[in-house]
Amino acid sequence: MTEDAELDIEIQQTEQEDALEEESDEASDVGLSDVSGEMGEKVQQIEALIARNSDLLHYRAFDDIDFIIEAIGRKDYSGSPALDVLPSHDGIDRERREKAKDYIQCLNSWAEGKDVEDAVAEFKASEKLLRSTYAQLGVLDEEKKQLALFLAGNLGEKVASPEDAILEVSDEEFINYVYNAILGRGPDDDDFNLRLMELKRGKTRQELITEILESRESGRRMVSEIAKSIKDSNGS
Repeated sequence: MTEDAELDIEIQQTEQEDALEEESDEASDVGLSDVSGEMGEKVQQIEALIARNSDLLHYRAFDDIDFIIEAIGRKDYSGSPALDVLPSHDGIDRERREKAKDYIQCLNSWAEGKDVEDAVAEFKASEKLLRSTYAQLGVLDEEKKQLALFLAGNLGEKVASPEDAILEVSDEEFINYVYNAILGRGPDDDDFNLRLMELKRGKTRQELITEILESRESGRRMVSEIAKSIKDSNGS
């Protein structure tokens, strides 16, 4: 075989190898695209599942939450949850509300990337629930993190009560809110310092609200508001 013939064969082989590599790359790209599209659809399905979360009054309510957490961990699910509608906090008893808050704390701890042992040391409720949630969710990634936070937020909206909002602010902020809401004014310096000292010494926020509501100033303001409403309605 001549040198020219050998060179032609080598060139043909090189061209064939290059063509095969291009086909392989194209096939890989299509495969990744398909997988990504399918995964995106699964994530959307789980988001929809969270959005129509379960009824905390139902006897299988927390089975549903476990079902969703497992779905997040696998980024997939088969079957369906027990029910569809989660009522507002008004219809949920204290025990179920507190259990839902435990789930929220578990989901947030995992989503923040906390080590399970560190989370156990900080956790105020069920260590068993925390470890189970971490095991179901598995290795943290961005998609699962967003789904876990979505579920935590969804549960938070459903179980949050007015008392929760009151407990979230500082003592100083609370005093100002109470005075403005009940008396229509902020506290003067003496009132503010007195109320702050009372809270520091153990008076509960509910006791403080009740005390101001029952004050003479609150009563006079209420009578004045009633009289004003009557005048306004009579057009005088």
